[in-house]
Amino acid sequence: MDNILTYCYHYDPQTNKHSLIVARVVQLGGLVTMCSLGGFMLAMFRKDARQNIVDGAGKTSTGTGTKVNG
Repeated sequence: MDNILTYCYHYDPQTNKHSLIVARVVQLGGLVTMCSLGGFMLAMFRKDARQNIVDGAGKTSTGTGTKVNG
């Protein structure tokens, strides 16, 4: 965790303080978002593929195949 915080802060010797680098925080937030979305999509695709195998021959489990609303 300290390495992540070090990545997001920069030491300024003139003011003798650490300052937050907002661009890096946004980059890390984007990375976390992309990884979360990718993991969710992977889980859903795997679940869908497993469901199609269980249903047999790639048929969907929507019932009789009749149209609804049209």
